[in-house]
Amino acid sequence: MPIREPLRRMMLSQMAVEQLKTYIVKHGLKPGDRLPTERELAEKLNVSRSVVREALNHLETLGLIVKRQGKGIFIEKQNLSVFFRHIVSMWDADPKTGTQLLEFRTMLETAALDLVVEQAGKDDYGRLETIIARSEQPDIDILEFIRLDFEFHRHLLELTKNDLFVQLVGVIHDYFNNLQVELCRNGGAVINHGLTIRDHRTMIELLRTKDVQAAKQLLRVHLLGG
Repeated sequence: MPIREPLRRMMLSQMAVEQLKTYIVKHGLKPGDRLPTERELAEKLNVSRSVVREALNHLETLGLIVKRQGKGIFIEKQNLSVFFRHIVSMWDADPKTGTQLLEFRTMLETAALDLVVEQAGKDDYGRLETIIARSEQPDIDILEFIRLDFEFHRHLLELTKNDLFVQLVGVIHDYFNNLQVELCRNGGAVINHGLTIRDHRTMIELLRTKDVQAAKQLLRVHLLGG
């Protein structure tokens, strides 16, 4: 039975994607390096320019390349956030996603505290204290308070100095930030400002004194409640 044209085209596009990935690795291309033109790639891969274009669009969606009008096609700086967002968006169709993602976030953040203590210097906690001070401003808008809450957690995890980890958790943070903002706008968000600030301040002190186990326990309660 002959392969239908749409299926054949999809197969060619997928093959071109893999060939392009191989080309990038084989030639040792790094972020900022330019790829050949669509026409040149079509000749190298022995496929049509339309197939190459589809393959390039796929790689751009994954955040592996970027097309710059009038300049060419370039290898993008490593950023797996796009890939992680695709995964989270697929999970979002499952009603259990919220609970499971919260558990996943808690596991990731508590595990990261060991690395935070190893990597962070005495002055690295200063920005966290600045974020707390901003969240203590009288009559602060609730949406601004939510933003600062997530900024605190994001910066805390940046102290791991692990870009891949920060990208992954950043996507999860965005998911919960958007969820909390939506709840707030619909009148369903309940935020204890005083407790949140107290937990953040205590977290810094525990990390300064390298009491990681107590910091982990506090973080679990802080994120999961109870």
